[in-house]
Amino acid sequence: MFNEGICLQGLDYVIVEARRNRIRLILSLVNNLVAFVGKTQYVKWAKDAGVNVSSSDDSFFSNPVIKDYFKAYIKVRCYVSHLQG
Repeated sequence: MFNEGICLQGLDYVIVEARRNRIRLILSLVNNLVAFVGKTQYVKWAKDAGVNVSSSDDSFFSNPVIKDYFKAYIKVRCYVSHLQG
């Protein structure tokens, strides 16, 4: 069973250690995998809502409505690190 708290604690540790060792990280917050609510799903939600988007999943990067969907999702997922405060 997925436990978000445990996963985020592990991510906290990685981020703290990377900072301590002056390593920069690039975190991917969306992927290309349909099974994991990737960018395809965001495009589908927009199409289902009647938004005029291209058939390309790359609309995720340019369509303002889809970008707003993603921003809203990230706000819901905001997390305060137990290691960084």
